Amino acid sequence: MVLGGWAILALLVVPWVIRSAYAERSLPVLNGILEGRSVHPVGFYLETWVRVAGLLTVGLVALGVLGYLAVRYRRGIRSAFSSDGWTTVPAGAAVLVGAWMGWWAGLIDIGYRLSDVALNGRPKGAGIEDLWMGPVLGALLVAGLGWVGWKLTRASDGRATLHGVATAGLAFLFYSWLRLLGLGVHPLAAVVLAAGVASQVSRPLATWGPGFVRGARRTFPWMVGATVVAAVVLGAREPLAERRATRGLQPREGATSVLLLILDTARARSMSLYGHHRATTPNIDRLAERGVTFDWAFAPTPWTLPSHATFFTGLGPEVHRANWGTRLGQEFTTLAEILAADGYATGGFVANMEFTLRTTGLDQGFHRYRDDSMSLGRFIGSLGFVREPVLWVRQKLGRREGMVRKHAADVNEEFLDWLDDEVGEDVPFFGFLNYFDVHAGYEPQHPFDTLFSPAGEQYWIDGEWNDASLMTPEQVTELENSYDEAMAYLDSQIGALVEALESRGRLENTLIVVTSDHGEQFGEHGLLAHANSLYVPVLHVPMVVVGPRGRAPAGARVATPVSLHHLGATILDLVDQDSDFPGTSLARYWEGDGPVEPMLTQVDNGFGRWTMRGSIDGSWNYVRNYGGEVPEELYDLAADPMELDNLARGSRPPEMTVRLQRMRHLVDSLDTGPPPDPSEAPVIRP
Repeated sequence: MVLGGWAILALLVVPWVIRSAYAERSLPVLNGILEGRSVHPVGFYLETWVRVAGLLTVGLVALGVLGYLAVRYRRGIRSAFSSDGWTTVPAGAAVLVGAWMGWWAGLIDIGYRLSDVALNGRPKGAGIEDLWMGPVLGALLVAGLGWVGWKLTRASDGRATLHGVATAGLAFLFYSWLRLLGLGVHPLAAVVLAAGVASQVSRPLATWGPGFVRGARRTFPWMVGATVVAAVVLGAREPLAERRATRGLQPREGATSVLLLILDTARARSMSLYGHHRATTPNIDRLAERGVTFDWAFAPTPWTLPSHATFFTGLGPEVHRANWGTRLGQEFTTLAEILAADGYATGGFVANMEFTLRTTGLDQGFHRYRDDSMSLGRFIGSLGFVREPVLWVRQKLGRREGMVRKHAADVNEEFLDWLDDEVGEDVPFFGFLNYFDVHAGYEPQHPFDTLFSPAGEQYWIDGEWNDASLMTPEQVTELENSYDEAMAYLDSQIGALVEALESRGRLENTLIVVTSDHGEQFGEHGLLAHANSLYVPVLHVPMVVVGPRGRAPAGARVATPVSLHHLGATILDLVDQDSDFPGTSLARYWEGDGPVEPMLTQVDNGFGRWTMRGSIDGSWNYVRNYGGEVPEELYDLAADPMELDNLARGSRPPEMTVRLQRMRHLVDSLDTGPPPDPSEAPVIRP
């Protein structure tokens, strides 16, 4: 009967919902189930079915639990966990059993995620330090649950049934397994299901009684010892490896140091350097007076990992393949590896706790790569099944930033400590600093948190990144105010870093590059944040190059659009490093008349929307959508900087058709191989 009900739901009800949604006859909530996510009916069916089945499963489980509690109400909660012949334990044994189970739950979680990184090349997962933090956190949490189980089921003599204690511990263990399997079960349903299964499994376990407790008591000290050894070994591993790698450095005489500052999510149009009406970047403005500013620098993709991978390899995202589910492969040579081989001390200090972690592969070639910091948030985040519910609660409270938020001052401190302690004055360095302060949710530090908005204003509103219409114009303005405040704070720290280098005498012979991996949207085309379009706000980024010994002329500005695909080649050229690194130095744009070259842009499955491919050629931006209602878009940025008039639709003059064909030709290359020779594309005639 139950199976028949599910079959009717799957074959009749859900298809009716889908047909009604496509015809816009159903409730708005049904019409919006997959808005902007899937066009194919099969994909629509599968995702709708998952949602409906998930909701019904939660409902059925909730009804079952309520019925069970109703039956047990008169007998009291103790009777639910009591039975003749079961072993009783004191509080200490209850806590020990819980800690033992939690330790194994944590180790299983970490082992699974580390194997996923190693075997499947996932860009996100567990850090190697989680091998000791995860078991410790699991032991502490389940020890607490063991105490709760003892408290709920204890008798007048202060002892409790092992059934109640084991149920609390096993529920945590089963919940972790459910989350690891990724079955799409709602978190609340997973909690209830884990508790029910644990209650049944713990029945035979409880009858083992003394033997189980003795086994836990004998093995737990060894588990604690293994954890301590792991913490010591893993803590010393990186410093020892760094010292071995840097001991034999033989730098070139007079080699120029490199400081690469990536302002994660900094869009050019929100910086006073690029004409923003607020003084958001006075320190960067002053720094730009010492070097060259690129007015129209474009990132190759609108999100972090593939952009960074392109910076470090000189290869397009279609070649290096670093993406949502794939880390940067070790077969690619990175900028850090080239400079390390040339005698540079290399250090990476990153604040993006998602897509610049060492598990993404971006650490290749760095002698030191500091991606995380020891904090309470880092400790809690060491277990995936703990981090998820904590983040969910924080988001419901309006806190969209991660549990580990490393601010610009922290990044600067890590870099300067490394420079002072590990890098000799006669050794050139390559310092890569990734700042996260202008990434959502924007968290401007005091006193910048009230610079452009009233005190106490919420800096992030819980809404869909793909739909700015879910927010009021006032809420979007609040977002942009907080973003500008975060930009001003970040700018102050850039100024502090430059002053610190100058006071140490390390600025004069250092090449400084300030840029970003992508921009941000605040309602343009109805979108928020990034990684969901190829419009100018998410691709147009700052680019400032300050070179020693006049390599970059002071106060110069380059108006020609350029791609950051050439960032690595530019750095190597300016430090006189002879290499066949992919790309061409952008120095040609201030040394002479650099050509206007078309550039490719792309994003795969942009935050649940669809895959997009694009090309920027001079003042033209072309976007091809592999989903949605608009197959392609073409904008004349010179006449339409806000990209409101899609010239790819409707009738057009012949020269516009040729322009469109040329840009289609360029985008075709992303699906068939390397970009074709521009001379093979249709020629635009005056």
